[in-house]
Amino acid sequence: DNLGIAVGAVDVGVIPTEAPRRKTAQIRVCRPDLPEQRQRFLFQTDILHPALAGERQRIETTAGIVTGERIDRRNYRIRLNDPTVLEVDYPVELEGKTWACAYVELGDPGLPHAVVPLSGLRDRSFEELRPLGRALRSHPAFPKGANVNFYELIGPDHLVEKTFERGVEDFTYACGTGTCSTVAVLTLLGLVSGSHVIADMPGGRLIVDVLREGDRITDLYLTGPTNMVLQGELTDETLFGDPIE
Repeated sequence: DNLGIAVGAVDVGVIPTEAPRRKTAQIRVCRPDLPEQRQRFLFQTDILHPALAGERQRIETTAGIVTGERIDRRNYRIRLNDPTVLEVDYPVELEGKTWACAYVELGDPGLPHAVVPLSGLRDRSFEELRPLGRALRSHPAFPKGANVNFYELIGPDHLVEKTFERGVEDFTYACGTGTCSTVAVLTLLGLVSGSHVIADMPGGRLIVDVLREGDRITDLYLTGPTNMVLQGELTDETLFGDPIE
């Protein structure tokens, strides 16, 4: 297996990969919810061109190892971190109303996700949802804060989802860990099968597969497309400080 690059809304990681052509870069891994002393993870890496990694990758994140497999030129299937906390009944009181939330943490340290059903979600704009998303994201019921994943079932094994992400502090076009957390909750509640569940978000469509043993989730798989959005070369050797030996 090769090792590759992971880029997300709150996580950026680069780890070594073997390559016939070598270009050295250093990337800082940053998680806005972690203290400063845990945010300086610098790796020296070789960058492949035009491809960054092989057919299979193992990606180191601060929450654990994530594995990925290429399906075709654009589509990948990712095995995400295991749930370390999963509470399907986690009601939250907000301004006199009870929201029927669920709460999930993926990996260790856990990435916190609130899962919130909301009728008419497909037709609700970010502007309309933003005050509620912001209030739930920093609600005292979530000591770490939470990514707030609003969802609505629109058919068998088919949902729409919109996520207000901590760190970004706004809605994003997609959230892979949020989508998997949502489908894991819905699977345990018996509202979806857990097999090839379709999640439509503002940024596109993802497919989630949930494997379980009773009430325990054993594997979470996320399938979706990728896009090359940026390509470049770092030439300033002092940009990130002294190289790691």
